[in-house]
Amino acid sequence: MLKRLALLCSALFLLTACGDEGESTVTCAEDCTRIPDPVCDGSVQVSALGGGQCVEGTCQWVPIRTDCAFGCEAGACSAPPVDPCEGVTCNAPPAPRCNATVAVVADVAGTCTD
Repeated sequence: MLKRLALLCSALFLLTACGDEGESTVTCAEDCTRIPDPVCDGSVQVSALGGGQCVEGTCQWVPIRTDCAFGCEAGACSAPPVDPCEGVTCNAPPAPRCNATVAVVADVAGTCTD
């Protein structure tokens, strides 16, 4: 019984490790189901879709390329620049003043500029 079990295990090993021709197949040393962290390729974020596949000893994934409008850094798209006028309401004009002999009066509604 023990010999039969050993023979069965050997046969299973050969079926697993060898192709149709009995040649050894190349296996991946890493776990291809672990999705790699995103990286930047210029201003494009490159991430992976789903689990990978072992191809000739190398894990390969379906790449997802995302254009980053404000650049890419450390594998992530950069946030848009902060608008210094966001949240600023210009509804309190400065007091009237004189410029030589001319009175300068501001409009009620103002505008914010950088």
